[in-house]
Amino acid sequence: MSSGIVRPHLALAHEIPALLVESKKSTLGPVIVNREKTRIAFQARMSFAAVTLKRQRIDGHVVLARRLASPRFRRIETISPRNHDHTFRLISLDDLNEEVITWLAEAYQVGEQCHL
Repeated sequence: MSSGIVRPHLALAHEIPALLVESKKSTLGPVIVNREKTRIAFQARMSFAAVTLKRQRIDGHVVLARRLASPRFRRIETISPRNHDHTFRLISLDDLNEEVITWLAEAYQVGEQCHL
C-alpha cells in the first residue's frame, strides 16, 4: 500500500477529534482516541464512534440514541432501543462536513451516556 494513499486518509481520521471540539453545534468534553490495530475509536465514557482506514476511503460508524435517516448512511443497525449503529463512508476531507460533525456531536452525547 502506498504511503501516498494512506497519509491523506490517516490525516482525515485525525481531523475528527479536533472538529468535534471546535464544532459550534455543542460544547464537548475530552475525547479519548483509541488507536487499535484495525481502527481508531473515539470514546467519552463509552465508545461513540470509530473509523477503519481502507485503501482509498474511511469506513466509520456513530452510535446514536435514535435511528436517523440519511442517504449517507450505508446501514443502520439497532443494538438496543436507545443505541443505533449508523455506518458511513468518507472518501475525502470534503465528506467531513457539518452533517457528519452533527452526527459526531450527537454520538458524543451517547458516549457520555446522557441518553440513559
